[in-house]
Amino acid sequence: MEDSFDPVRDLEERRREARRAVEEAGGGESEGFELAEHDLIDAVKAVGEGKAFFSPAISKMLVEDYMRQMRERKVEDSYELLTNREREVLQLVAEGKSNKEVANLLNLSLYTVETHRTHILQKLNLHSVPELILYAVRKGIIS
Repeated sequence: MEDSFDPVRDLEERRREARRAVEEAGGGESEGFELAEHDLIDAVKAVGEGKAFFSPAISKMLVEDYMRQMRERKVEDSYELLTNREREVLQLVAEGKSNKEVANLLNLSLYTVETHRTHILQKLNLHSVPELILYAVRKGIIS
């Protein structure tokens, strides 16, 4: 009998691997590693599509580590740290679109848009949407 793909089993295996990686990276007992219900739904969807999924805690660790590496390499313009998708989200948010509107326009989940916004603010060292809009105007992203 052929072994069929089981997204829940695959998710659980990836979760165990991620937990081990966090602990090996100095995350101790991997505090806060449990997923909220909406995280679990997004995780199952992502795994079912063959994509990776990281909890908010893991995403934050990855972004912080990436930012540290970029600072060590002396990357000047933090805009260059943004992914193409983050740049799309930045432009739409700066244009005044709500998270829900951005999600619908880019065919993303609301949670994914919120995650992109968080990463954008972290990478650009901004603390609010008004700061993000001002940044976008100065950068020529919006007029």
